[in-house]
Amino acid sequence: MSLNDIKMGTKNFDYDNFIEDGIFWLLYEGEVANTSVFVKRWFTKSHQTHIQFLTELDILFRHKHDNIISLVGYCIENEEQIIVYEHASNGRLKKHLSDPSLTWKKRLKICINVAKGLEFLHEGGVGKGDGILHRDIKSSSILLDHDWNAKISNLDFSCKETVYESPKHVDDKDCNSMGYIDPEYESGTFLTKKSDVYSLGVVLFEMLCGRPAWIKGCVDHSQSLGPLALSYYKENKNFDDMIFMGIKEQIAPQSFSKFYKTAIRCIKPQGKFRPTASKVVLELEKAMEIQEDYETWEAKLPIDYKEIISLSKTQKIYDSIEMTKDLHDVFTKGILLQDDKVSSIYIEGIEFRVINDVKNEEATNFQQFLKSNSKQDQLLSLHEVNKKKHLMLSATDVLYDFSNVKHFRLKSSTESSETYGASLECCVHGLSLIVLGGAPGLFSVKSTGYLISYWFEPPLKDN
Repeated sequence: MSLNDIKMGTKNFDYDNFIEDGIFWLLYEGEVANTSVFVKRWFTKSHQTHIQFLTELDILFRHKHDNIISLVGYCIENEEQIIVYEHASNGRLKKHLSDPSLTWKKRLKICINVAKGLEFLHEGGVGKGDGILHRDIKSSSILLDHDWNAKISNLDFSCKETVYESPKHVDDKDCNSMGYIDPEYESGTFLTKKSDVYSLGVVLFEMLCGRPAWIKGCVDHSQSLGPLALSYYKENKNFDDMIFMGIKEQIAPQSFSKFYKTAIRCIKPQGKFRPTASKVVLELEKAMEIQEDYETWEAKLPIDYKEIISLSKTQKIYDSIEMTKDLHDVFTKGILLQDDKVSSIYIEGIEFRVINDVKNEEATNFQQFLKSNSKQDQLLSLHEVNKKKHLMLSATDVLYDFSNVKHFRLKSSTESSETYGASLECCVHGLSLIVLGGAPGLFSVKSTGYLISYWFEPPLKDN
């Protein structure tokens, strides 16, 4: 790519086209060959600058991936060293951290993208060659295109980790920014792929908390976001206060749980306890799947859903749930998983459970049961969502036992005290939607006899 074309595209490196500067370069945006691009203009007065330039250029040539910034061209002319990249119209991730329009689902997508890009580098690219350590993962190193796809950039500090060496040690600590530095590396040990994973974990917490890792007032690394999040975890503090208010109400609790635990593992003080980038990808994809299921169901709730919610909001319900804050959260909002598949969703005190393959005659029988039962005022309605039938029931002080629709009956909570006792009794408050036909892991459906719906333990299970 000619220097003249680059100068024309950036209006001779005009200040209006200037975006930011790094340790070794200045970054501009412009248009070259009718294409919007970023132009990184390297300083040329030091040998170190030349090394960084060649390092990034080599990696971009050899490692092409959807989540790594793409090389458009380069120029070595008249003592200029320039790399031209694809343009990312939404700029750096860092500037969007506190933007409420960046939804939780978008944030999950971005985090997955970054983890996939890092996984690709760590595994040595398409040819599975020497792994690459990025060494500068942070929210300002992540670019976002017009569709909010994340692209890892700033590869000038990257280095290879060959199979013939011990974990690569790098002396230059300028390669990372305050707040993202692996505590093992900071204390003088080796820099490894797990150091990148630590930095990725900090980015995950930035996305969850809507704030940079290092804010005004931080004196040292111990006061940055990573150590702060880890202290909450170690001291078993409620992390709710740390979650960005702009997205807090959007997050499915089990999606949060999966994301939070993954992020915590990433920032473990010892690298050997951190997951690989590949494992992070898998866990974040599970968090996304949970969130998507949650949003799909929430949009298909019955029209009278808010009215039903109001029926469940009695002081008695909340007084009875004193066991843990987690249990209370499950009752008021949330999603329950079994084997990472949605079998039940809790929102504002209502439990929704999927009915699999319910026969029409069973639904008809149950509708007749609703009409004839003496406590029909407690049995609200039968709904259909996505061609799956759902029975919505009031469960104020009763348990529901059934073997099939024809033998459905109400059973007082005291009758079942020998099975689950007070723990179960407190859990039957609120509104429930019980599965007809059973949900694996929640019910043991039999053709005869009866069964007890027990959903006390699953909400507290560590999925």
